[in-house]
Amino acid sequence: RAEGEARAATAAAEAAEAEAARNRAAAKNAAQEARRHERDVERVEQKWRDRAGQEVLELGAALRKLISAKVAPPAVRPIDRGHARTLLHGLGAGEDGGLTAIAQLRACDPHLARLLAIHQAAGIGLVAAQLHDDDDVVAQLDAVECAAWRAVVARTQVIAGEVDA
Repeated sequence: RAEGEARAATAAAEAAEAEAARNRAAAKNAAQEARRHERDVERVEQKWRDRAGQEVLELGAALRKLISAKVAPPAVRPIDRGHARTLLHGLGAGEDGGLTAIAQLRACDPHLARLLAIHQAAGIGLVAAQLHDDDDVVAQLDAVECAAWRAVVARTQVIAGEVDA
């Protein structure tokens, strides 16, 4: 009986050692997988920074070109002026929150449409940069977005009849 208990204890010890060896191997594999994942994440983040940095430069250059362009004021119909005032002040925005006004303004003034496109692209980029916790790109895109918005407002004020061109 003692001999049977000894064999059972030895078998249990061997099984425990085998289980421990499997656990060590699994832990080693998990650690290697975690390191591979970290390297993959670092590569993706670097690609993000490279691409985002280039996109910021391109957006900024396009905005500077539009702002410095000598563009004649658009031919403004009274309805366009109303849409501009809706965009600026929310007057008569209705249920769509002024989206119709923005669409109409884009249609009546290609220059404003290009400014709005840069503003929108910078805004979308801001969301992505914030998701990536990329403070440098966030700051750069925020500057582009704000400058684009100022240009949109300035152009819209001309269309609204609030300022002279």
